[in-house]
Amino acid sequence: MTANVVCPGPTATPMLQGIVDAAPDAEKVIGAMTSAVPMKRVGQPEEIAAAVKFFASDEAAFITARRSR
Repeated sequence: MTANVVCPGPTATPMLQGIVDAAPDAEKVIGAMTSAVPMKRVGQPEEIAAAVKFFASDEAAFITARRSR
């Protein structure tokens, strides 16, 4: 049995846009989010969907993750 979890972090969605729009310092909010991401940008929904599709496929049958300590 394999077990994988996709934890995408900040993703360009209407919900995130609403949070940014409501913030008085929107650029600072986005800056803080992107600085915490190794790629230094927010994710795109298509990227998250592709990762989920891969991990749910037979191609990922020998991949499993374990929380590092």
